[in-house]
Amino acid sequence: MAVSKIPPLSARLLAVAGRIRSKRAADLSAKNLSEGHDGYLMAIHRNPGITMGDLASLLEISPSSTTKIATKLEALGLVRREASRIDSRQNHAFLTDDGTQMVNDIAIGHGDYDAELVSRLKGKDADRLMAILDRLEGRNEPVGKKPRKAGKKKRSDGKKDGKKKPKKQKKAK
Repeated sequence: MAVSKIPPLSARLLAVAGRIRSKRAADLSAKNLSEGHDGYLMAIHRNPGITMGDLASLLEISPSSTTKIATKLEALGLVRREASRIDSRQNHAFLTDDGTQMVNDIAIGHGDYDAELVSRLKGKDADRLMAILDRLEGRNEPVGKKPRKAGKKKRSDGKKDGKKKPKKQKKAK
């Protein structure tokens, strides 16, 4: 079997994702952050007061990694941890004002990346791409044409309702 000159789909997807990841990593680095810190900060933003254990589960990282990242982000003044009033073994994570500003800056950067990607697409291609990505991620969204609405049958002459309209009578002269 001959090898195709076009790289396989997975390689092409990974190449595009790699370019986006590199841009994001450079942007985070300029903010003195590392990859993954954006997701960490956004998770706290969406879940103020989340416990460190729940944050680890949400981000699918180890509890020790969660603590290590929190320590770094606390040193940068972006996150604060508070001991639980109920269980002294637990800590809750919150964003500081600087942390909230950083999340806003990161969200704007993500929006810029998305806008750049969409600018390369034509017409409804962006919507189609999102539907395809949903399907690839296992969300089982239908891809392709939308089903026709019930009750609107197409006629052979191109009309919608399926009923033939009466012919107009010619006026007598």
